[in-house]
Amino acid sequence: MRTQTAGPVLELEGNPEVRDAAESALEPSRRILHLSGDHGNYPEAQEATQHMWEAIDEFVRDTRTRLAL
Repeated sequence: MRTQTAGPVLELEGNPEVRDAAESALEPSRRILHLSGDHGNYPEAQEATQHMWEAIDEFVRDTRTRLAL
């Protein structure tokens, strides 16, 4: 995943606020479940995925603000 690859760069070059925002975006992605064979956990996986996208959107907004883009 590109966000995981970017982690070391942020750790070395990013300011603390951007690093914190990146961690907030990555944390929900770690909770996404793999679908079970019968897809019985689909609602939970879908909810976790939605939280991940919301966190990524927040990260993008925060980063653009801090980088004045």
